[in-house]
Amino acid sequence: MRGIPLSLYDPLTSSGGGQQPGSLEMSGLANLGLTVEDSAGQQRPMLAEETPTIDNGLWRVFPDGRMETTWRIRENVRWHDGTPATAGDVEFTARLEQDTEMPWRIDAAYRFVESVRATDARTVTVTWKEPYIRADMILPAVLPRHLLESTYEQDKGAFLQLRYWNTEFVGTGAFKLKQWEHDVRAVLVANEQFVFGRPKIDEIEVRFLPEVQAMIANLLSGTVELTLGNNASLEQALQVKDQWEQQGRLIPGSSGWQNLNPQFLNPNPPILLDVQFRRALYHSIDRKTIAEQLAYGYSDQADSNIHPSFAEYRYIEPQIVRYAYDPRRATQMIEELGYRKGSDGMFRDGAGQLLSIQIMATGDDTNSKPTFAVLEYFRAIGVTPDPEIVPNQRARDLEYRANFRSFALQGGQGYGPDGVRALLSTDARTAERNYVGGNYVRYMNPQVDALIGRYFTTIPFNERMGVLGQLVRHTTENLIWMPLFWRVVPTFMHNRLREVP
Repeated sequence: MRGIPLSLYDPLTSSGGGQQPGSLEMSGLANLGLTVEDSAGQQRPMLAEETPTIDNGLWRVFPDGRMETTWRIRENVRWHDGTPATAGDVEFTARLEQDTEMPWRIDAAYRFVESVRATDARTVTVTWKEPYIRADMILPAVLPRHLLESTYEQDKGAFLQLRYWNTEFVGTGAFKLKQWEHDVRAVLVANEQFVFGRPKIDEIEVRFLPEVQAMIANLLSGTVELTLGNNASLEQALQVKDQWEQQGRLIPGSSGWQNLNPQFLNPNPPILLDVQFRRALYHSIDRKTIAEQLAYGYSDQADSNIHPSFAEYRYIEPQIVRYAYDPRRATQMIEELGYRKGSDGMFRDGAGQLLSIQIMATGDDTNSKPTFAVLEYFRAIGVTPDPEIVPNQRARDLEYRANFRSFALQGGQGYGPDGVRALLSTDARTAERNYVGGNYVRYMNPQVDALIGRYFTTIPFNERMGVLGQLVRHTTENLIWMPLFWRVVPTFMHNRLREVP
């Protein structure tokens, strides 16, 4: 995997600046949650015996609108140290996940939760304040109460420094930690007591490679047989493909979107808050050409946060406001806002100050290349470009990453139908929230909050699609997000590996 993870617990590793490539996959090797989402988008039970549904009686909706989901922990689930996993572990993890003093993002589901109670050693009851459509997706990872609770309650500062998070990690997954070398690798071995049976692979070494070139070198030398997460750009992967085709295969997969996040909290320049200016900038970008050039025919331009492959797409498609590439129109719209071009062809305001737009992005090709491509389109219409490439040492600096000046180019947050939760005001990355949250744009709108609440609490599908359509209309009409193209993530897999999900 590319990058240096902090822990085998993904929420801790990914607590700053977005998802760490490969962290979620590595965490899944060592630990389980109540369920996991399969390739069809269904929740498959893992620690739980069954996924709650209306039909099996484990998901109940009451006349007053409240709900209750019941989870039964499988028999013979044991932590890697041999201790039985219990409902108490689930209850403790739910308390931990809701603690605002912890660095990880709080799951939006908890705003609907009234309580999480262990009713016996193997049964957990979650009481919901109101209906919630994803009540079967709570707690994707569970932590061991017997190892963590005492320190957590006595000294939260020391809690995050525990060796448990890396060198002494204990989970319930198919593989248990044998060795953790900081900044180098993790060695995992088969868990003989795994609840689904001993895995067929005896040992896995996950290498932490800070640079893409190091990953490519390890791949070509035969040292690496499978890549985890978004390790390389598609361009880099295609260059390697021909050299590696005798050993393995390249698997291109769709994984989110490449998106421009506008800054809605004290942006610079302030004109960014004017939707006409955002529309002008968006008209100036030839997104289709960027997609063709950077995704080599594997992708297309994006017009909303919902990919056409989602079942919900056909219901919300009429609500999408689309913007054609039209640099002449873009120039006219900026002039209408009072800006004029100087002798150098660049826009200035009434005081003679250059109209400058910053885009913050990480230095990997996946983010930096579209950043520079977009900035060149801005330059072409007379807007001064200002790239801000995030230094590696500041990648997890939450305050720095939240306070980008104009735009941040990122993928991930906001993608898909449920991605609308990334616009919740309570999830904005503000100082009051220690810059933690999925609302990267820091857009705060009570009406939008109310619509999001309705979306996640409306059980009938067609009615829910009507609410989602309103949200899509609002985000595209007002350019709360500015989608560029669908992200393609290449994975390399050695020919000797089979049935790897």
